[in-house]
Amino acid sequence: MDNKTQVINLKQSMMKNLYNYTAILLACIMVSCEEEPVIFDNVGGAELVSFEDTFVQVPVNVGEGSGTASATVEVSTISNVDRTFNVSVVSEESTAPSSFYSVPTTVTIPANSYEGELIITGNEDAALTPAGSTVIVELADGSGDAITNKRTTFNVFLACPLDDQFLVGEYNLIVTASAGAFGAPIFRGPAGGTSTVVTLEVDSPTSRTYRAIPRGTNSANARTFTLTVGCDGINLLGNVADPVNPPLLYGPGQVDGTYDQSDDSEAIINFTGNVNSAFGGSASQGEFVLQKR
Repeated sequence: MDNKTQVINLKQSMMKNLYNYTAILLACIMVSCEEEPVIFDNVGGAELVSFEDTFVQVPVNVGEGSGTASATVEVSTISNVDRTFNVSVVSEESTAPSSFYSVPTTVTIPANSYEGELIITGNEDAALTPAGSTVIVELADGSGDAITNKRTTFNVFLACPLDDQFLVGEYNLIVTASAGAFGAPIFRGPAGGTSTVVTLEVDSPTSRTYRAIPRGTNSANARTFTLTVGCDGINLLGNVADPVNPPLLYGPGQVDGTYDQSDDSEAIINFTGNVNSAFGGSASQGEFVLQKR
């Protein structure tokens, strides 16, 4: 065989090997594309357990003796059998005496489910108030492989359910006492400009929501506020961030406002401005009146 023939054969052999390697590489790429990476193993992976909510209201309606509410407990894996986890009351950090409530010692995640319900019963005790008292419950150590959101807080309170037409509709919101220089509110209606009209809507049998502009006149600055209505008082529920300077917060007044259970034409609401004393200021009390149109 001459040199020319040998060179030709060598080139043919190299090309054949190149084709083979290319075919193998393409096959590997195709297989890799078909296999999705495992993000989380919900069958044999780590079992993470947590409370879905960190705060739950437990209304006890006047005259009914008791009331119930539930907190969802979530788990990251699936199982074909029921799973039970221990829970306990952190009594030293709770404000409610044991006569106000009953809490089971375990919570069950049913088979083939990712969540279960921990149900607490609130009792109509003579000392129970509309403001309520807290019960802090936690998942016991050793529940699953790891616990996140280990605790949840139940607020057991005396409730007077409202008629679904009571404190509903259009009201004028008139600020009668400013909350001081830091975060002094205007509380315009959500339409913006100089409007003071807000619309109260049913949120629950004991609460109402409305949208208002805490500060400024731009309708984009409107925020949702919730009023919690007790048997002998009314107040804001939770804090709402200022739309102009979000570190400023508006929240419940130190003292409940007033309303007439037989007449929803007017309600007086106390509130706290600059709840968290932002920008070197201090929290201060304010007041506004809701007058039915």
